[in-house]
Amino acid sequence: MNSMLEVFTRARKTEIAEKILESEMRKGFQPSAQNFNVLIYGRAASRTPAKAELLFEQMAAAGVEPDAVTYSAMIKAMVKSDRLSRALYWLVAMTSAGFTPNEYTYGLLIKGFIAANQMDDASRLYHIARANRAFPTDISFE
Repeated sequence: MNSMLEVFTRARKTEIAEKILESEMRKGFQPSAQNFNVLIYGRAASRTPAKAELLFEQMAAAGVEPDAVTYSAMIKAMVKSDRLSRALYWLVAMTSAGFTPNEYTYGLLIKGFIAANQMDDASRLYHIARANRAFPTDISFE
């Protein structure tokens, strides 16, 4: 199932992928976090954060537990849409759910704050990441 969903999301046809998953669920298919993660990343790529949040709600309604990747996907969806305060909301939600952000997650946030020219916030996040033993790479503070 994930391969098919990925084909559509990579082609920027996330709506079709969502309809496929919905159709399969109506037939009794039990989705996984990975299925929803693919769709949420698709929404990040298409810069439709409200739809990413709707997918998160649908995931809960389907009884599927989000994982660390789900939260990172939500953060990416917010960062890609310049909704940095909402990205921080999802960071807090991630840690509240018992997941530890990794280098990738902190890197997404730091890059978002750099792009928004919010260097103090980017620096603060970098120091928080290091304190949590996450060492973001591929980040430029220039």
